[in-house]
Amino acid sequence: MNARPLPPWLISALVGCAYLAGGYAVARLRVEADYPLAFWPSAGIALAACLRWGRGVLPGVAAGAFLLAVWLRLEAGSLPDAVIVRSLVGALATLLQTAVGAWAVRRGLGFPNELGRGRDVVAFWLLGGVLSTWIAPATMVMLLAGEGGFAAAVLARTFALWWLGQMLGVMVFAPVVLALVMPREGAWRSRPLTVAVPVTVALAGTLMLLDLVGVDGREPIGADLVWRSYPFQAWALLTAGLVLCAVFAALLLVLSARSAMVLRLVEQRTAELDRYNAKLKHEITERRRTEEQLRDALRIAGDANQAKSEFLGTISHELRTPLNAVLGMTELALDTELDAEQRGYLLAAQTAGRQLLRQIGSLLDFAQVAAGRLRVRSVPYSLRELLASALAEDSERARAKGLRLHWQVAPDVPDALLGDPLRLREILLQLVDNAIKFTPRGRIEVTARRLASSAGEGARLVIEVADTGIGMPPARIGTIFDPFHQLDGASTRRFGGTGVGLSLCRELALRLGGELVAESAGEGQGSRLRCTLPLLEAPSGEAIGPGTSALVMADSLGGRRALVDALERLGLATVTAGEPEEALALLERSRVEGQPFRLLLLDIEESVERAFTWIETLYGLLGGDAPRVMLLTASGIRGDAARCRTLGIAAYLTKPVTLAELRETVLVVLGGPQADTLITRHSLRERRTGRRVLLAVADAAARAELAPVLEAHGCRVTTVGDAVLLRALCSGRNVDAVVLDWDAALLEPEAAVHSLVARAARVALAPRVIAVSAFPAAEVAGVDLWLPAPLSAAGVLAGLEAVAAFDPTPAAVHAAAAASTDGGSTP
Repeated sequence: MNARPLPPWLISALVGCAYLAGGYAVARLRVEADYPLAFWPSAGIALAACLRWGRGVLPGVAAGAFLLAVWLRLEAGSLPDAVIVRSLVGALATLLQTAVGAWAVRRGLGFPNELGRGRDVVAFWLLGGVLSTWIAPATMVMLLAGEGGFAAAVLARTFALWWLGQMLGVMVFAPVVLALVMPREGAWRSRPLTVAVPVTVALAGTLMLLDLVGVDGREPIGADLVWRSYPFQAWALLTAGLVLCAVFAALLLVLSARSAMVLRLVEQRTAELDRYNAKLKHEITERRRTEEQLRDALRIAGDANQAKSEFLGTISHELRTPLNAVLGMTELALDTELDAEQRGYLLAAQTAGRQLLRQIGSLLDFAQVAAGRLRVRSVPYSLRELLASALAEDSERARAKGLRLHWQVAPDVPDALLGDPLRLREILLQLVDNAIKFTPRGRIEVTARRLASSAGEGARLVIEVADTGIGMPPARIGTIFDPFHQLDGASTRRFGGTGVGLSLCRELALRLGGELVAESAGEGQGSRLRCTLPLLEAPSGEAIGPGTSALVMADSLGGRRALVDALERLGLATVTAGEPEEALALLERSRVEGQPFRLLLLDIEESVERAFTWIETLYGLLGGDAPRVMLLTASGIRGDAARCRTLGIAAYLTKPVTLAELRETVLVVLGGPQADTLITRHSLRERRTGRRVLLAVADAAARAELAPVLEAHGCRVTTVGDAVLLRALCSGRNVDAVVLDWDAALLEPEAAVHSLVARAARVALAPRVIAVSAFPAAEVAGVDLWLPAPLSAAGVLAGLEAVAAFDPTPAAVHAAAAASTDGGSTP
């Protein structure tokens, strides 16, 4: 049963008695030779009581100080009238000193405070002692100065000694009193014994030391003789002992606080252990009864996991196949005669479908990561082609939103690398998609650079995606990689998305042996996502060869840099021009010097009509000495191709243009087949003709959608949706390539591959096998190339390019993997 608290008036009275008793006890000490008391415990008692009980104790402090002053002055023989006045002034000064000290400690230290750190104790001494205890001594010294008869030096010495006594009283007695009167919580619980008693004993020993001092080897003498014979030494000894007592009190406060903290931790750990022990006891009690249920649950969980894996493969096929058909038919519809409004509707549907397909792919990949089934390959690929193809679609989205998307690869970064281009492309697409989503205006920059090797690791490839978007608070940067996380609750509705993109990117980066980090200066300051991966070089592809020069004229500096970098990697000596007049001057000078440019590449951002006018001027000036002209434009319209043929332009491509398309176009323009006809993206497709393709797809709708697209690109297609017919065709028909929907169990794709391998051993004819699956296998004998689902015309065509040679080139392998995840659009 808790004791009832004392009334405030009784507490104030008790504090006044304690103040009077403390002063009376110290006044009993004999202090000779005009030295004041070395300490004044009543100052520490008053401060501690005011901190503990508040301003209610101040009347008791004033009363105790008044009565103590009256008693001391009457005992000293002062006149009664002077005693009353001085005692009243002293009481008011003591009252003010106590109130100021308590206010300073509460304001500066945040009292109540456990005083568990050395700096807290020092702050307590400074605020409640050094900065507050000058009030009462200063008041009394001013009274003495007012009475006259005292020199300034004497008054200063008196003030300094009285101030020192007040400070030592606070430093020694305030911790002792607080240890006795503070509530028994936390560190204060054990301090009556661990602080108050040891400090009191030490203080008593210090005072008794004066009675144990011997002189010149004689027997110890009393304190009275010591004060009379050695007043300064005795006073200094007493003061030093009090300082040591104060330091001792501070040490005990800190040690007791740390002990209390350890005790609390022990109690918490003990309580936790008790809970765990109780829980463990309960589990042990229930274990025998639930073992059979647990085995059944494990068996059910295994079956569920297997069903989940089968479901992922099925849902990948069932979701992506119809969506891919929608995208394919949309692409076919876009190739027909449409007005501007109809074309806008179809383009919007195509963009939304590709985004949905990408989201489905991200969710399925995230499920593979969670199940530990994500596989990473190491194949050659072209870094610059990967960036160009990955950013082609995002460039259109960025331009439609009014953003500028620019990418650049540092010159010291090799182009032919080893790694998993499919996973790297997925990381890049997610990061750029995220940047476009959260950037309302400004620009997005994608850069790739080489990080020099450090001790213990090789060179690193750093790919950064920086934007000028909404940014993020620095304190919440780490949370953006959590699955299904959005920075705020409204962001899902405002910006969309599933919240798994960045989490998936981080997991993919870790699987590739790298890391993904984010940086942001704050909200509204944009953000920067940096992916660091191992840099493994592969043999580079073939170049056009030395001695061929080209002139590049582009509207933007970024476009010129990208084109120059691409052409120089093809082996062309490249010169740039920013304006038509500069380009004409360079062409004329090269003709006069006998080293004319063989290729003129124009990159026009705005209307192509300006380019046509300038090309007419060029042919009029140079005639037959004019170089072959390639025209790139982002704003092509129907009828431009006919105008190009009339003018004699060699190639006309609408942006975005991949590096693979640029390389193939340059090779054709500079003397390859069909060098005298206009090269367009469609004519490049028509060059890839004559392949005999066996298309094995279980879904009739997918076969109906894919076959016409492949035939439109020159392939002779045979479709099959039955396992028996598929094995028969694989055993007896000559084909160049077989495309297998590996997730279609009805086709029995493994048996079909075995039939192909067996026939190849008999007739020495081995068609190339392309398998499309949501879960590509690591190695399957007879399968030349794995493409991720969905089964798309773009992926199949790129895969056919990849397996056209016995040893697929790095660029072709990359193009197949990249196109197969590009939303199913035809190239």
